[in-house]
Amino acid sequence: MPYHRRLEVLVVDDEAMVAMALEAFLLSIGHRPTSYPNGVEALAALKNKGFHAAVIDLGMLDMNGWEVTRQINRLRPDIAVILASGRMVTADESRAMEVRVSAILIKPFGQFQLMAALDGAVGSGPVGSGPVGWYRDR
Repeated sequence: MPYHRRLEVLVVDDEAMVAMALEAFLLSIGHRPTSYPNGVEALAALKNKGFHAAVIDLGMLDMNGWEVTRQINRLRPDIAVILASGRMVTADESRAMEVRVSAILIKPFGQFQLMAALDGAVGSGPVGSGPVGWYRDR
């Protein structure tokens, strides 16, 4: 396992199969994921559970990933946020949305890209201290 500690990971995705796959992989590498099908439920969970990182789908219907990230940045700035998107997202777009993210994963992404994003987000230094990284499975 590439991490020295078990991470509590918030997974927010409105596609149940994607959320289940992310949970299964995170469990297999020793982390403790908790998934929610929408931003409203995920943000409510922040009050009761200490998460280290969040993997958030950008294109959700009820509350998009930008808004969920903005709320997490405001409520819990210590949480590393990794966005997952089906389209390319630029650093300018991230800045324009006024959010702090540790990485952006472009779907479809693989297990190694998720591991690299988590390691970059919480592996060294303060959360969010480095530049935004983009990871795509090729």
